[in-house]
Parts: sequence; C-alpha cells; structure tokens
Amino acid sequence: MPASNQLNNLNADLSEPLLDSPPPRGDESLVRDYFLQLFTRAGQAAEDVETTLAPWTQYVRESWLKPLYAEAMILAGMATRSAGPPCSRPPPFRS
Repeated sequence: MPASNQLNNLNADLSEPLLDSPPPRGDESLVRDYFLQLFTRAGQAAEDVETTLAPWTQYVRESWLKPLYAEAMILAGMATRSAGPPCSRPPPFRS
C-alpha cells in the first residue's frame, strides 16, 4: 500500500499500539489545580461563598468546592478567622 493511503486506511489494525497505552486516570488533580488558580486569581475573598460557587455547582459538587475555595483563600493570604465555620475549612488548615 502506498504511504499516502496509510493515513486513511479504515481497515488498519490499531490494537497493537493501544496495548501499551496506560489506562485513563482520573482528572481530579487537574480540576483541583484549575479551581485553585481560578479562585486565587479572583483577587479577593467573597462575602457570599455560595454565590461565588454557583456558576460551577451544576458541574461540581458544592461539598467538594467549598473546602477548595477555603484552601485557595488561605494559600492566597486572603482568608480571615471569620471566613466561615471551621468545618468549611480543609482539615489541614483547621485551627
């Protein structure tokens, strides 16, 4: 078969290259990094966390986003002691 037809060969056996591919992994670390960046780039801590998280809660559980938001505020130096009840802060940052 000519080299020009190799790209469009619908009968090609692609099982061999796929055998060495690792299985897909979860994307939680990627999503977590994205939200950390998003929250810290906002520039200030929000007074109403629920309103701040509302655009994303239809895609991501609020129970997962709230501690992440608290962590982002702590890492960005924007958190205060009155930033919410201790249960809203991630375990490593509870006082």
